[in-house]
Amino acid sequence: MKINKKLMSTTLCGALILTIGISLSYGTTAQKPSKKEQLETLKSQEKEEKDKLERMPSNTLEEVEKQNEQGDKVKQLGIKVGKLDKEVNPIDPKAELKELIISYNNILDVKMSFNESNAMKAQDKSAWKKANEILGQKKQTLAQIEKDLKEGNKPIETLTEEFENLRKVEELNP
Repeated sequence: MKINKKLMSTTLCGALILTIGISLSYGTTAQKPSKKEQLETLKSQEKEEKDKLERMPSNTLEEVEKQNEQGDKVKQLGIKVGKLDKEVNPIDPKAELKELIISYNNILDVKMSFNESNAMKAQDKSAWKKANEILGQKKQTLAQIEKDLKEGNKPIETLTEEFENLRKVEELNP
């Protein structure tokens, strides 16, 4: 009988502890807002703080100091919003690579026109022409990466790696 009472009391205590633990963990997770809700709340707080900053006068030194403190507060909220926004809305690697390709293509165009204008002025044009040949090869490789991206011939990771390797190739600097 004593063993039976001891077993029953141990089981009852264990069940009670388990019930309390589950209810406490459920209570903390149920009350926590989702990341999207947190993001919206932070965005509204940031907007309110920005509006408050814009309304602040800056005539005296004390007012300027308060305005700087408010600016720091807005900055910190902006950083939090940015971090949370990246978590909630992650960047699409395909879109990011597409933007990088467009930007790098523009950079190569500028470098080529710079080299062409310098080649006209220089006495030794061969170095400038060689630099432009390398840039031309880079543009061809970049066009191939862009084509593969559009057609989906290769995985994004491979194309990103090829793009990074292409950027590492140095041109001649005559």
